[in-house]
Amino acid sequence: MGNSEFQKQETVYEARRVSTKLHHSSGIDISSGGYFKHEGVIVRTQQGNRYLIHHPGLISTVTVTDDFQDREWETKEIIKVKGTPTVDEVKESADGLTNLPVVNYLTALTCIGAASRAQETLEGKQPIISKGQTLGLITTVFLTFCQ
Repeated sequence: MGNSEFQKQETVYEARRVSTKLHHSSGIDISSGGYFKHEGVIVRTQQGNRYLIHHPGLISTVTVTDDFQDREWETKEIIKVKGTPTVDEVKESADGLTNLPVVNYLTALTCIGAASRAQETLEGKQPIISKGQTLGLITTVFLTFCQ
């Protein structure tokens, strides 16, 4: 189903932080015995649908999909949803600052940062590091290395 307009407005009532083995695009397990994991958030909506919100890596932006295998994802934490966040609001909070994939990945602070921001939004909290602070941090690091 992907990112249709219909699903974006669905209200989330249940969520959990999840992780899975890290795989190369070729399908090879690169999780180093479980040390490295890929993270995301699985949400359930009042309309009865379930979606995975995650940042798949350097060649993409944060995505929302209903096409995932639940058995591959291990629950790390049950998220207490506050308010009435929509799937789109959660996705937007997790996403990076641009649609340029590599910049998006860095400003989303990897899959872990994207999952953390999604969780903070679901819990009704302000992000620990705002998108503006993230851009400032990346700019500082970039300028430091360019000197």
